[in-house]
Amino acid sequence: MKDKLINDDSLYFKHALNAISIGGWLPKHFVKRFFDYGDTKLWELEKNRLLIVSKIGDRKFYSVESITSLLNSNIQG
Repeated sequence: MKDKLINDDSLYFKHALNAISIGGWLPKHFVKRFFDYGDTKLWELEKNRLLIVSKIGDRKFYSVESITSLLNSNIQG
């Protein structure tokens, strides 16, 4: 069962990066699922300028480049 969940998530992320990313931007629901974070944690990352966000109406989109930078800046040796 666990292997199925891993495969399902892997397919979800591959699909999202290929189909959902528009011009280097990802919708909030994808970023929340990727990091397994809630609204408060994402807001904190935005507030600390660790994630670049674009807001259109009530929808938020996050820069793939800022997500990559955040991951790279937290590499554990």
